[in-house]
Order: sequence, then structure tokens, then C-alpha cells
Amino acid sequence: MMKKNLYLAYFLNIFASGLLYSFVTSKLLDYHLTNSLLVIAISSIVDLVIMQDILVTRFIVKIGYQRLAFLSFILSVTCSLFVNVYPTGLVFILFSYAILSLLISAMVLFLQEAILKDELGVTVGFFNMQQLRNISKMLGFFCGIVVKLLPLDYLYLYVLTLVTVINLLVGKVPRYTAEVSLHHRKKIKEKSLYLLMGTYSLVTVLFIPLMTKRFIDSGLDNISWFPFILPGIASIALIQFQKTYPQISNSLVMEWSYVPLLLGFFSLRMSGNSPIVEVLIFSLIVALSISLSIKIRKRFFKVNAKNDMKYLCQSLSLVSSLLSLLFSLLGFYGHRLEWLMFFIALLTTTYLILNGRAFK
Repeated sequence: MMKKNLYLAYFLNIFASGLLYSFVTSKLLDYHLTNSLLVIAISSIVDLVIMQDILVTRFIVKIGYQRLAFLSFILSVTCSLFVNVYPTGLVFILFSYAILSLLISAMVLFLQEAILKDELGVTVGFFNMQQLRNISKMLGFFCGIVVKLLPLDYLYLYVLTLVTVINLLVGKVPRYTAEVSLHHRKKIKEKSLYLLMGTYSLVTVLFIPLMTKRFIDSGLDNISWFPFILPGIASIALIQFQKTYPQISNSLVMEWSYVPLLLGFFSLRMSGNSPIVEVLIFSLIVALSISLSIKIRKRFFKVNAKNDMKYLCQSLSLVSSLLSLLFSLLGFYGHRLEWLMFFIALLTTTYLILNGRAFK
């Protein structure tokens, strides 16, 4: 598969993931569930299943990218037909989300490994993937929200069907991604980096559904897509800025900027009076969180360069999933959970400031 096709396939799969996530998140709020973070718990379980497959069964890995794309196509068509014939219920929405997320996440794992091995540098690969991820997720989030507002519940499955058909036509991922390199799996070094990356991932993932709920509760349903779209725009702008001025990544500018923004954001969260200003500051926080996470990932892959790439990529998703699952189960605690997240993010950023040289 040519490099262009790798990135195209990656873009399409992240688009499908964003479409699913935003649609299901918005739909759950319609059922007035106390814990609006249920969808995060499902996504976390999906990542756990994939990691178990890599370590033990290796069933998904042996299937390969092309067959996974075919399975997702069959499932998308089946779900589309089912929704047209029968009323859409909560159980069906959650079930289809779980299965489709499993297939899409597995395909993304194949593509991540291929892109990182194809690029000359890990940093370039991460920047390019993150930029594509932000653009495709924004598009997916927006389409998911629009589909929900237009009461065309089945349309998102038609879009998924189109995406998976294109996936089938894109081509095959290089052969090495279809095999598990057991002899390359070594003990992972500097495991504390997992927690640092997980923190910034949590800040991004946990607050999007909470802020969407704040918009809906404030009567701003028509612009409830702001928490999905604006952070993506800010992230793309910051990544492009760093690609133009790479010295930013090697300084502590982002770390020092993160602290006052975090303080301002949580002050607004506690007052609850300015959801629009709140989402603007949150967008900057997400942009910085993603860039800081890339900075940490660069360090992680540097110290574990001799390990199996697929194993490393999925281990990152696994730790992030475990943390997301834990915090989603604590979603009933509301503001107390937000305060806990605030202190963890503050401590993590302080650690990066004090150990800045290690992440250059």
C-alpha cells in the first residue's frame, strides 16, 4: 500500500470512529442516563479485547486488514437494513457501536504500525497521524451531531457502509502488519510514561460529553457540536504551527501555557455560567494536551525502539482505556470527578516542567 493510501485509509477509519462516537454520545443523552460517559466505558472494553487478542488469541491479527474491512462492510449493511425495518432502541445502538468500534479500532492498529514504520521519523508519523485524526474526527463528530438532529438515525450506518467500501478499495496493508512478532516483544521501559499520556487523553475524552451536556442543559442544543469541533480546529492549528516552528516542541512553552488555562477552565466549570467561553478555553487545553502527549510518545518510542511496534501502539491504547474506564465508572460523582481530574492534570504538567530535558 502506498503511503498516500495508508493515510487515506487511516483518515476514513478515524472519521467512522468519530461519527460513531458523537452519534452514540448524543443519543445516550436523549435517554437521560445519569452517567453520560457510558460510551467511553464501551470503547475502553473494546481496546481491552484487542489487547487480549494481541497477547493471547491473536485471532484479529491473523484475520488481517482486508478481511476486517469486509466484515465491517457486512455488519454496516446489516445494521442499516435492521434500523429501517425495526425501531431503533438503546440496546441496538450500544451493541452496534461496540462491534463496529472493535473492527475499526483493529484496522486503525494495523494502519498505525504501517505508518510509523513507513515514515523516516516517529515524530513525523505522529504529527501526520494526529493532524489527520483531528480533521477526520471533527468531520465525523459534526456528521454524527447533524444526523442526530435531523432524526435520520439510520443514516450514520449508511455512511459507515460507504467508508468500509472505500476501505476495501484502498488496498492491503503491508504483510508485516498481519503477523505478531512475539520474539520482538520485550519488557517495556519507563512505564510511568503511560500515566502521563493517559492523563492528557482523559482531559480530552472525559470533558467532551460533559460539556455537550452543559450546552444542552443551557438550552444551546443547536450549537451542542461546539465541544466536538472547536478543540479539533485548535489542535490542527497548533500541530501545524509546531511543524513550521519545531523549536516549540523542544521548549517548555506549552507546559507553562497549560497551567493558567487549566485554572481558568475549571473556574468556569464550577461557576457554570459561560459554556461558550468555557469551550473556547477547553479547545486550547485540548490542543496543548494532544501536543504534549505527542511529546511524551516520542520519548516512549525512543526508549522502547527495539520492541514490537503493534504491541507498543496497543499498549498505549490499553492504558488509556483502563484509565477512561475507571473514570467513566466514577462519572456519577460529577464535580468531584472533575476536581480529581484537575489535580491530576496539574501534577502531570508540573512533572513535565521539572523534567523538561528528558522530553526534548
